[in-house]
Amino acid sequence: MAFFYGTNLSWPLVLLVIILGLFFFYAIVSTLIFLINQAHKRNDELVKKIMVDSLASTAVVIILVHLVQMIARIEYFNQTGGDLHLVITSGMVIHSLGDIGPHLEAFGFDLGIFAIFTYIFKLRYR
Repeated sequence: MAFFYGTNLSWPLVLLVIILGLFFFYAIVSTLIFLINQAHKRNDELVKKIMVDSLASTAVVIILVHLVQMIARIEYFNQTGGDLHLVITSGMVIHSLGDIGPHLEAFGFDLGIFAIFTYIFKLRYR
């Protein structure tokens, strides 16, 4: 679970990491099954619709989350002249550079969101 590397996480963030980690494995397994079945042309239209809807919904949510974070950082910089350290960031934390705030890898968060949407759409369409 290197994608869910975290530092200085509080209990709610630790719980979020555990939940996203479980959904991460769900996303990887279901995507691999989908790709294998697609290679052998065994997926029906419903399975394809679930995957396409999951990917589309995930893209919208990820764009919105990162847009809100970007706007918050810009506004914080304009107000104070400093940088706002957000929890969900891209790139691994390098401790020698002095980054000691809470950190959750963006790639792991994005895969967790994809897994949640895949699970929701499977429940919705089945």
